[in-house]
Amino acid sequence: MQIVKDFSLFFQTFGAWVAFFALISWQGAMTGKNNRTKLGLLCQFALGVVLLNPVKEANWLLSYWPN
Repeated sequence: MQIVKDFSLFFQTFGAWVAFFALISWQGAMTGKNNRTKLGLLCQFALGVVLLNPVKEANWLLSYWPN
């Protein structure tokens, strides 16, 4: 958990870029300029949104981990 807190700014920045490029690629996929699937772009965008708040998501995942 400590490593997530230490690198939270990196995760937030990386998540913002992932979500941003998913939106840019979505525009290209809709106009036919690239050959990416809608589901793949949706998964990429969802990953980017999850990475925007890494400490909350890490706590949520660790709550399901057996002690």
